[in-house]
Amino acid sequence: MKSEPNILNFEREKIVWLVLAFFVCSTCLPQIALSGPPDNSRTFFEQLDILLGRLTKIPEPETNKWFKDYKPILAKEIDIANLYSSTPQDLDTLLDTAQKESIDVLTLFTLPAIQKNKGKAIALDEKTLLDLNIRYDLHGLFLIATDSANDDSKVKMNFLIVGQGKLIIGYNRNTTIAHPEYDVATGIYEYQRLFLMDAKTDEQGNCGLFNIRGLSSPSEPFRQMKGPLNSKIQSLSIPLDLRKEKKLLVRYRFLADSEKVVDCIPIEKIAGGTFVKQ
Repeated sequence: MKSEPNILNFEREKIVWLVLAFFVCSTCLPQIALSGPPDNSRTFFEQLDILLGRLTKIPEPETNKWFKDYKPILAKEIDIANLYSSTPQDLDTLLDTAQKESIDVLTLFTLPAIQKNKGKAIALDEKTLLDLNIRYDLHGLFLIATDSANDDSKVKMNFLIVGQGKLIIGYNRNTTIAHPEYDVATGIYEYQRLFLMDAKTDEQGNCGLFNIRGLSSPSEPFRQMKGPLNSKIQSLSIPLDLRKEKKLLVRYRFLADSEKVVDCIPIEKIAGGTFVKQ
């Protein structure tokens, strides 16, 4: 007779646990369903939509530290009040997917989804850029960090802005660099403190960077980027008829307006690159 209360207590406890388990599962399962598939199952454009939906406005005093004396010049080109940042995790996931789908950085920077995103522009600071440079090779003409061809000291990006129809890049100094991939003729290119270019996809679907121009100081006039043999780099684009071949069309001026087709290398992940949580 003494065992009956124990049996009853056991049954009551079992019922309580079953009810609790049902309650926990009924509240958690909808959240799991709403979260969607894991990140590695999403396409590049799905990841891009997620990143654009999570952007955070950058306070203007913060960007003032980046731009310094170049702020009045930039204010004529873009709406500085509409600069946004992304989390390092979202950037990492997007670039991960980009390299899996063989997407190149020129296509990435000129996508309408980025360039026409409600007047917003994405801005990356030096720390974020250098961290990305550890883990990814963007294979762009504008390197995040490299050696100067003059004295082997470092040149690096201070900031990068993409959006509002522009790609804008700031460097820590004026110098020349020997590009390891765009090594036509001498392979020497002149990096200026500030580069501005129009980033877009034209009506024919050709994506590219046009009207490339730079400044060596806030008081000097804009001039075209100097390439090998003092040629003037005018534009980089991927015409539709070259897209399947993964080729890039470079327009430049050397004595006369000229064109050259070179390889367009997709974004690659660097083996052993370590993600630095910020």
